[in-house]
Amino acid sequence: MPYKNRQDALDYAKAYRESERGGKITKAGKDAWYQQEKERIKLKERDRRRLMRENALEELGGKCVICGTTENLEFNHIDPSTKEREVSTKCGLRHKEHLKCELLCKEHHRLWSNAEARLARQHWLTSLSVEERRKRISDCL
Repeated sequence: MPYKNRQDALDYAKAYRESERGGKITKAGKDAWYQQEKERIKLKERDRRRLMRENALEELGGKCVICGTTENLEFNHIDPSTKEREVSTKCGLRHKEHLKCELLCKEHHRLWSNAEARLARQHWLTSLSVEERRKRISDCL
C-alpha cells in the first residue's frame, strides 16, 4: 500500500513484521526453514552446477582435443600461469575460467599433467612460450 508519508510506510512495515502474519525472523526460524528446504536447495544447486558444466563443455567443443572422445572430460588450462580459479567450482564457471582451458579425457589429462610436471622439474619449462611448451609436452605423450 503506497504511503505519502515515509514514516507511515515505515510504521506499517514494522507492524507487519511484528504481526502474526509477518512474524519476526529469528535464527531458530531460519534454521527450521533450512531443515525443511535443505533437500530442495541441494537438488536445485546440483542441477544449476550441472547445467553450467554442460554449457562450458559445449562451448569448448565437447570432446577431447587429442583423441576426440566425449567421455570423462576434464578441463586443462592451456597456460597454467593464467589460472585464477578452479574450473570445477561454481565461481570458476561463472567467471569464465573455462575459456582459458581445453578439454582432455581423463587419461590424456593425466598423461599431460605428468609430462608437464616432468618437464617443469627440468626448470626450463616456464621460460618457454605457450606454443613451445605445448609442443614439448605433446612430444612427451
